[in-house]
Amino acid sequence: MADIFWVGRQRRRAMTRTLTVTTADTGDTITVTTGGTKSVVVTPSTTNTTTTAAEIAAACEASEEPEFEEITWTSATNVVTAVGPEDGAPITISKTDGGTNATVLATTVAALSPNDLGDAANYAGAALPANLDRLVFQDGSVPVLYNLAAFTGVTYTVLRRDTYIGAIGLDDVNPNGYPEYRPTHLETAGATIEIEGTDRDAPGQFRFKSTAGGAVTVTIRGGVPAPIGEEVVEVYATGAASVYQIAGGALAIAPNVGQTATVGTLTATDASLRIGSGVTLGSVAGTLLQDVTALILSSWSNGLTLDGGEVTVGGAGTGALTIDGGRLVWRSTANPANSPTVASGGTLDLTQAPKVLTIGGTVSLYAGATLDDRNGRGGNYAAQCVRCTPQEVNWLLPNNKTLTLS
Repeated sequence: MADIFWVGRQRRRAMTRTLTVTTADTGDTITVTTGGTKSVVVTPSTTNTTTTAAEIAAACEASEEPEFEEITWTSATNVVTAVGPEDGAPITISKTDGGTNATVLATTVAALSPNDLGDAANYAGAALPANLDRLVFQDGSVPVLYNLAAFTGVTYTVLRRDTYIGAIGLDDVNPNGYPEYRPTHLETAGATIEIEGTDRDAPGQFRFKSTAGGAVTVTIRGGVPAPIGEEVVEVYATGAASVYQIAGGALAIAPNVGQTATVGTLTATDASLRIGSGVTLGSVAGTLLQDVTALILSSWSNGLTLDGGEVTVGGAGTGALTIDGGRLVWRSTANPANSPTVASGGTLDLTQAPKVLTIGGTVSLYAGATLDDRNGRGGNYAAQCVRCTPQEVNWLLPNNKTLTLS
């Protein structure tokens, strides 16, 4: 096991790809596709391969699709040449030959970039991470943007020191205005991801995808909470029994459509969280949130405990709901688990429920607890004042509510 340090020292060189026209068929088409989705279709006007190459290059260069516009298209004799961005961003080009058209696609100049995760020149000592190594981001600001799936099967640990201020991962939308087709998250099969945060961190700065296929420990220390939707760290695809230990900072777990994650145990303090609908939360033990701001769109099992801060729930939980402090806002169409508990200083806010709920069991309320059901969204339910009188509980109820004493 060794510490492998990212330095980002490779030079920049644009990728060059060529499309050689070997046969031109005027009765059918040649299709050139970039990024896997956007295409240019050319029907050769002649069987002359040099003319056909010029027609393809002209059509690609004239395309207003941003995936084509970031590439420079030229031709010479029967060869179309495509040159990618100057920063060494890799480009994806494919082709389809109709009829008897025949073309050959090749890469003639490989891309080089100081932002390439898989390039040995970007590591101190030119040593690539191997199984059980720690990939350390310490000092500097060179971002990791390309070839993020280079080590999908390698069980290396990711460790980010607070002295590194670069970014890890790409935005979902490319700066040129198209949905990013390159990998957007650094991939690791390792069992550990550690982040040491600072107050200089930016939204979306660190993006990770676990390929471990099992339990992963995600640890965040330091950093400051951020508004929901502006989280610094994003993680998805963690497997069963994964443990998240958050002490400060801002984390999103599988926030996007189509992303999933399993969180066995989650503890978070002085942080902000966004938990997507594809997350299975608390599959092993309960979830404890202390002094947090959170949006939970996932389901959860076992217990969910809030002790300070404000949590908005849009998912469906089957585990016990305990509010020891702070405010829990129920915004889900699902019903809360039976018999939620609201302790002194805690608030259960039902005012934003999108439908009238059915709360089973008995709502337990302690002295100083607040039950905010002023819009009557809680429906009919039983409530118990635990070791206190009704006057010691803060009731916010609609008019004409019927209370039954027992």
